[in-house]
Amino acid sequence: MNTSTIVQKLWNYCYGPGCGQRRTRSPAREYVGTREKPRLTLRDDGMSYGDYVEQLTYLLFLKMADERTKAPYNQKKPGAGAVRLAESRVEKMNEHPDFLRSPENACSPDIRNEAFVRITEDGPRPKTIEDQHRAVVGLALHDGVPEAIRIQFETTKNLYLYAWFVYRFYPVAQGHAYGCLELALRERFEPETLAAGEKKQKHGPGFRRLLQYAVDKGFLKNEGFEAWRHQAWANAKMRMLHEDLEAMNRVGLDRMEFDESKIEIKDVDRRHDYLAILLKTMPYLRNHYAHGSKLLHNQVLGTLRIVSEIINQVYVSAQPK
Repeated sequence: MNTSTIVQKLWNYCYGPGCGQRRTRSPAREYVGTREKPRLTLRDDGMSYGDYVEQLTYLLFLKMADERTKAPYNQKKPGAGAVRLAESRVEKMNEHPDFLRSPENACSPDIRNEAFVRITEDGPRPKTIEDQHRAVVGLALHDGVPEAIRIQFETTKNLYLYAWFVYRFYPVAQGHAYGCLELALRERFEPETLAAGEKKQKHGPGFRRLLQYAVDKGFLKNEGFEAWRHQAWANAKMRMLHEDLEAMNRVGLDRMEFDESKIEIKDVDRRHDYLAILLKTMPYLRNHYAHGSKLLHNQVLGTLRIVSEIINQVYVSAQPK
C-alpha cells in the first residue's frame, strides 16, 4: 500500500463520495447547490470521532509496517500466504499487541507508541518510558485527600505508565480517572447532600449531581485550573498584540518589539467559564466509559490533570498555605 492509496482511503472514509454534490477543494466543507452547507461526514453518518481516530491510527500503522520492510530496517515482509496476523491462534496472541502477551514479550513496548517522538533543541527523538513516567509523576493529590482516594489516583497514573507496554491501557487509565473522581466527590459531598434534605438514592447521588454541587457551593473555581489560567494569559496576549498593532498604525511604525514578560491579565481576559465546559463534558465522558467503550487514543493526560485539580480543590489541604 503506497502513500497515495492510504491518503485516498482516509479521504473516502472521512468525506465519502459526493452523491452528485459539488465539492470544493477544502476537506473541511462541502457546498451543496449554490448554498454553502458545512457537513462533517463522520458525524452525519453516525460515526464518532473516536472511530475516526482509531481508523486513522490503523492506516498510519499499516504505512509504518510497510516502511519497516525497507532500508534501514529491512524487516522481513510476510509472504502472500501470511496476510493474516498469524498461522495459529497462539501465534496471533503473541504477535498482535492487543492479545495476551507471551511471558517473553510481556514487557516489550507497544509498537504503536513508537509512532510518537519528542521535539528537543537537537531535533526529534524517540519517545521513551522515562518520558511516559515524567508526564505523570508531577500529578499528585495533597495529604488532605483521604488515602483510599490517593491510592486510586496513583493506580490511574500506573495505568498510564504501563500503557507504554499496552497501548489500550490509555483509555483504561482515562476511565479509571473518572471513577476515581466520582469516588472522591461521593466521599466528600454525599453526607452534605443528604443533610441538606436530598433524597437518598440506591447508589447515592450521581456523578453529574455531585459535580454540580461542588460548583454551586463554590468548592470549584475557574482559577483552580491550569487550562483556565493559560487561556486567560493567551487572551491577554492577543489583546495586547491587537493594541500594539493599533498603536503602530496610529504612529506609522512598520515594526515593534513585543515583550511577553509584560503581559498583564485583566478582567476582560478572564471572561470564559471553564467550569461550564466541565459540567457539560465530564458527565458525558464518564458515562461513555462506564457503559463500555471502543475508544482508542492516547490523549488522556489532560483528563488526569483535571481530575487531580478537582480533587485537590474539594478537599482541604492538611498543609498550611
